[in-house]
Amino acid sequence: MLFVGGIFFIDSKEKTKVDVLENMQTIDGGNVLGNPNASIIVVEFADFQCPACAVYSEIMRQVVEQNSERIKYIYKHFPLVSIHSNALNSAYAAEAAAKQDAFFDMHDILYARQSEWEVISNPLEKFKEYALELGLDIEQFKNDYNSDDVKQVVKDDLSYALDLGLDSTPTILINGKQYVGNANADEITKAIEKQL
Repeated sequence: MLFVGGIFFIDSKEKTKVDVLENMQTIDGGNVLGNPNASIIVVEFADFQCPACAVYSEIMRQVVEQNSERIKYIYKHFPLVSIHSNALNSAYAAEAAAKQDAFFDMHDILYARQSEWEVISNPLEKFKEYALELGLDIEQFKNDYNSDDVKQVVKDDLSYALDLGLDSTPTILINGKQYVGNANADEITKAIEKQL
């Protein structure tokens, strides 16, 4: 287990389904950074309302920057709807931004300003402010936010996470093996190097 400031970040239970996941090259969808043809596939299952994921978002950006030619990084949605009331809404906002090629821009704002929207009963107005700040077409953003396409992307990611037996965020897979080490970029990079 990892505790930072008293907040539970990683579930330490064994994830046997994840350990036997063999070929991450076939993973569908997701938002990608790094080298799309890399042999090392790093997949993060995360929730925009999760405090631990906010910490990891900065760490994973460092990991991608340090290893941009060696890894393909894929962000997958794993909204923990039972404990985070705006987990789905924030995932929809990120995917609506993705329709205008701004997924990671919205990703960064959602994590950086998590405290602004996490307890709002209807956060769409706040998300529209972020979209305006990013220079997105607001009507398109609003339509995409409410679209079946966006909801299906999030639903598919969530189903995939559950099929793998995942139960906590963030969960990071490196070529199908769950990373369970320390929360820092150097340690994650060392785990990546073991795969090379």
